[in-house]
Amino acid sequence: MAHSVTASAGVKQLSPPEPFSSRNHRNLSLLFLRMPMKGQPLAPGERELALGWTEANDFRVLPGLREDYEITRLEATGRWGWRNREELWAQAALMNRGGGFLDPWITGWHRDVLGWTDPNRDAAKNGEVVLQQDGRYSKRSAWGISDVTLGWTRSLGPTTSVSAAVKLPTGSASDFLGSGNVDLGVSIDHLHKFARSWWLHGQFGFIAQGRGSHLKGTRGWADQGALSLLWKPNSRDVWIAQWQTERAPVTTVAPGANATHRLLVLAYRRSVSARETLELWFSEDRDVFNGRWPEGANLGPDIAVGITWKRKF
Repeated sequence: MAHSVTASAGVKQLSPPEPFSSRNHRNLSLLFLRMPMKGQPLAPGERELALGWTEANDFRVLPGLREDYEITRLEATGRWGWRNREELWAQAALMNRGGGFLDPWITGWHRDVLGWTDPNRDAAKNGEVVLQQDGRYSKRSAWGISDVTLGWTRSLGPTTSVSAAVKLPTGSASDFLGSGNVDLGVSIDHLHKFARSWWLHGQFGFIAQGRGSHLKGTRGWADQGALSLLWKPNSRDVWIAQWQTERAPVTTVAPGANATHRLLVLAYRRSVSARETLELWFSEDRDVFNGRWPEGANLGPDIAVGITWKRKF
């Protein structure tokens, strides 16, 4: 895609930025389909490959529930321009649930930057791996392929697109790498320019969740949404501030873990060539407000960081 287009008056206008797509990396949420944030489809015959790495550290101790682990996720996304104004896409990932390396960094972040600490996290050993719900499951480390998603996107105009997707049960449900069932989803995305270098992007999606084969309490449906502020000061750089929300995928024995999941995300995208881009990002959960503003940020990993490389062909 060209970095800019020229208006008839001779003034260079910045081309619209692609939305930034991320998801909540709580292990239970990763078992189910969530629709990616989408922009305009690729042109017929055009292709894109995206390779992403995410490191997400989660810690949660509630009555009857303990979640203490770090997710390493390597995701590949392929996009294919199909017919006019339509594209096909697919996502697959390798996922590892382990101890990770972020525990001491997060403790320091809470203490030195946010100005508070979590007594439960302070008392836990660094590198523990626990995913446990009383009377339902107890999981430790695991790795393998996740569920695979196949999708379709169609343009409804220069600023709006609609998508549909199906998630296939390719991951190990017994290891909580997949749900063991099929999910279906639809979403609509809209991009609005309100100043020369500024855009707003919004998404709303709806997911029909198949019942988890090894997980009690699966919700039959989940809604999701996102609102993003994008600043594109030049043809190569894009800065993104994003708020995203989704319904909890399951009902657990701990009411405190069943609330709506919300994250705050900051991302930076750099065009390194006419066809290649790099994205750097991190997300925060309710800890950024010490749990005092769940409408702004609520359940999710304490911190997730990632990098994604994309190339068009």
